[in-house]
Amino acid sequence: MASVLGTDALHPGMRARSFTQIHRGPAPKAWTPMTTATAAATIDEAKLEAFVGQAVLGMRAAISRLLLHIGDRLGLYKAMAGAGPITSSVLAQCVDTTERHARAWLGNQAASGYVVYNPAGGGTYEPAEQAMVVANEDSPIVLGSTFETIASCYANHEVFVDAFRTGAGVGWAEHDRSITGRHAVAGPAERRRRTGAEPEPGRTNL
Repeated sequence: MASVLGTDALHPGMRARSFTQIHRGPAPKAWTPMTTATAAATIDEAKLEAFVGQAVLGMRAAISRLLLHIGDRLGLYKAMAGAGPITSSVLAQCVDTTERHARAWLGNQAASGYVVYNPAGGGTYEPAEQAMVVANEDSPIVLGSTFETIASCYANHEVFVDAFRTGAGVGWAEHDRSITGRHAVAGPAERRRRTGAEPEPGRTNL
């Protein structure tokens, strides 16, 4: 995880960079056309740079979503809830992780707005509003189940690739076990099936 967090192209604190900066070299002068349509098109450098930036931000968000799951899974959010400003070393001791990874996780979370860094007194704290969403399982708006679902989608990506190729559905039992665990999420149809309100289908939609 540390190597990923150290990659400036994915770090949430990164600034927008140009096409040439991202590729560590000059932009190509000639473009190899893929189709007749692209051969006739003129590349707008401003639009190209804007889209590259958008794509990189999407990658950054993907990494951050997994770090939300890690924070939930390891109890990092719960350890910070109501604790006031806390350092990475103290947080690591509370949840039995390494200080280096706790520090990297806090940096990502602070940049994403899930926790707040306190420059005056040092340490990072979790506001009560954020704690209601990420730490308090009795809260009506806690999103721990969403974090589990995201992790399941990454674990199941090969299953989804095959489903796209074949057109077949994905059975409930074929999902990664994390989606049926402590924070399982089920839609209305699945909840009806679990309670016996309707028969279990052979397969479900994605």
